[in-house]
Amino acid sequence: MNIGLADAPAQYQGKPNGANLDDAFSAIKEAKSRRARERHLIRVFLSHKKKDFKAANQIRDVLRINSAGRIDVFMSENITKGDDWQGKIEQALYESDWFVLLFSGVDDDWSWCHHEAGIFRGMVYPDSERLVVLYPPNVELPDPLKKYQAVKCQPPQPDQPDELDLFFKEIFGKPPYPGVLPINPVFANEASDTRRDAAAKIVDAVGCLVVESIVPEHVMFVHVPDVNLLTSAEFPDGTCIWRGSGAMRLFELGDTNFSWREFQARLDPELRHQLDQSFWPAIYRACSKSLTSCRVASTHAVLRSPADGRHYMPVISRVDITGDNSATFSISFVQVAAGTQAEVRDKSVARIFTALNLAHRFRWEIIDPYRDRDRLQAFVDHRARTMDPSGAGATNGSGGLAAIWEAIRLIETESQNRGVSDEHALPADFGPSEARVRAMFPLWYEKRQQLDQAAQSGDVATFAGLLAELDPINVEFISLASQRLGELVRADASHQ
Repeated sequence: MNIGLADAPAQYQGKPNGANLDDAFSAIKEAKSRRARERHLIRVFLSHKKKDFKAANQIRDVLRINSAGRIDVFMSENITKGDDWQGKIEQALYESDWFVLLFSGVDDDWSWCHHEAGIFRGMVYPDSERLVVLYPPNVELPDPLKKYQAVKCQPPQPDQPDELDLFFKEIFGKPPYPGVLPINPVFANEASDTRRDAAAKIVDAVGCLVVESIVPEHVMFVHVPDVNLLTSAEFPDGTCIWRGSGAMRLFELGDTNFSWREFQARLDPELRHQLDQSFWPAIYRACSKSLTSCRVASTHAVLRSPADGRHYMPVISRVDITGDNSATFSISFVQVAAGTQAEVRDKSVARIFTALNLAHRFRWEIIDPYRDRDRLQAFVDHRARTMDPSGAGATNGSGGLAAIWEAIRLIETESQNRGVSDEHALPADFGPSEARVRAMFPLWYEKRQQLDQAAQSGDVATFAGLLAELDPINVEFISLASQRLGELVRADASHQ
């Protein structure tokens, strides 16, 4: 039997807008509670797109393993081929106590997932906190999903609530219904490696849903306790390495938190010697420059990971400065092609490779840090307080925006110097996508002029809005360049 308004007493049925609606929902809640007590477990409906099955399956494993058999997770893959698919879905929704939607982006048709969420919300209203949306950190939720409980799946951020931790406490630590014991209060309420590992698994699973070519798989958080002690030669004592989404594995270390001294001591001695030559000095200089210049500095360094033999470019994608004068640097490791441009034989491959790296730089140095209006305003305000002795930036924001505009100009100048700004030559390298890439050039020229005007006038809102408009264009270009680069490299290899 379905659990819906049909479970309410007869006087409430067929009256969803009647005066006794609250009593009707109380009756439905009691029916659900009774069923949970009878089966000695709660049921979670995990809604997802077919392409995200691998990530959803990992989330299901995390919930099951830590519930000691008291959580049952339903996924559409549970339905036997040939069964009444829609009927089984609706039945599972009626029997579920929690609804978890794994949302990976706005590019696909999510209408059926919205439909499932709507059915479930209609049953549990007003207790709609039992409807949860898990999503990657760089995905913007559409308006229909913002009314639900949203959990951004990212590593713990300094001075920010850990949304995954709160989710675990909610589902494992609280009684699901009156008279029903919590699922696993020890797991929920005591700090433990088990819960941290569970969160890391979900972060890794959801992080993989983002297009690999535009989002780094590995992030390192470097926390400096006093920015006044940071120099271009070393990190000060007390610096910590916060666990990211797998960056430690690039150095053949476990994915955990270290003090800076512990991190250095655990590195392979030969690797440490190599990194001390140029890699770490480049990181020190970039972090120090990001503070003194009030813009995110590039590193111009490459790590060859002993774990997989691949090359990664460290990019400072975010700097958070707190009131106690400490700072946290988010360092993203973006995989790049091995070798220098001179070592790449084909000119088309060389141009696309160069353009791809510069597009990555534009994303991590400009778009991601500054497309959010509030974050951009905070940067402009900080610039006005600390870097403008004349106070010129304090009233109209032009000082801070001018610094960002100069960073854009540096990337643009590098693209000119390296021969990838030609609006005729570069699109021709893209083969089937030539027309689309060619059409991006006038779009960029238009937005570039508007960015310049906004920077000169100190218009923070317009500047952030223009970066938000450039975001999908940048994403599309990186995706097209990654795809085309792969095609050309594979074609070259097949002819050798």
